[in-house]
Amino acid sequence: MDGLRRVDDLAHHQLIMEFDTFVVARLMTGPTPPQFTEQQEREAQDAHLAHIADMWASGKLVAAGPASGPEGLRGFSIFICSLDDARALADSDPSVLNGTFVNEYAVWRTPSAMIVPGPGIPPRSVADVMGAGNA
Repeated sequence: MDGLRRVDDLAHHQLIMEFDTFVVARLMTGPTPPQFTEQQEREAQDAHLAHIADMWASGKLVAAGPASGPEGLRGFSIFICSLDDARALADSDPSVLNGTFVNEYAVWRTPSAMIVPGPGIPPRSVADVMGAGNA
């Protein structure tokens, strides 16, 4: 019984599921994002992507990427660490520090082994996303 354990409770048996705990960061547009030139915007996006790649390399970031939905929603990140560690990592993103984005956090529990990492590494720049970083 992967992910389940039997617990004796006096008169009956009950199954208790084991959970993995994650922190989900919801990346939102900041209240007063800076005004950038095109060059500054490219540099800021590259710094943001490099920061995501560094968080992933730390082993504490499971996944991150853009999202659509309610106004201001820009993306999600899923961490496998404490809430304090996730805040420290995500809030040190250059794009959070410059006010482009803000993070909102939630602790999320899911049955063990439901999230499976895949192959590959995250891009470190817009050029990597576009395929030009591999030349």
